[in-house]
Amino acid sequence: MKAGSIIVDMAASDLGGNCELSVPGKVTVTPNGVAVHAPLNLPASMPTGASAFYSRNMLNLLLNFIKVGELRFDFQDEVTAATVITHRGKVVQEATRKLLQPASRGGAKA
Repeated sequence: MKAGSIIVDMAASDLGGNCELSVPGKVTVTPNGVAVHAPLNLPASMPTGASAFYSRNMLNLLLNFIKVGELRFDFQDEVTAATVITHRGKVVQEATRKLLQPASRGGAKA
């Protein structure tokens, strides 16, 4: 990474983290100038803002599905097509459907 880049290890704890260079609770700067931030319990440091942001996003997503007072899915809408995985017993989200296809038909291989 370039000098001045910043890595935030969001899983840092006394048990480790996601970055080999993380030192829990500290900021480490590598020899080439990359800062590795490893805050402890990051989610607890901003629960109010994060909860409000998440709930606002969920509300807007769900309101997108409500048309004329009832739940309706417009699969031509890119948000609906990307977020609704199943509908009426079928997998309707394209990427998920491809992943579930048997390997012999172009799906993921084990």
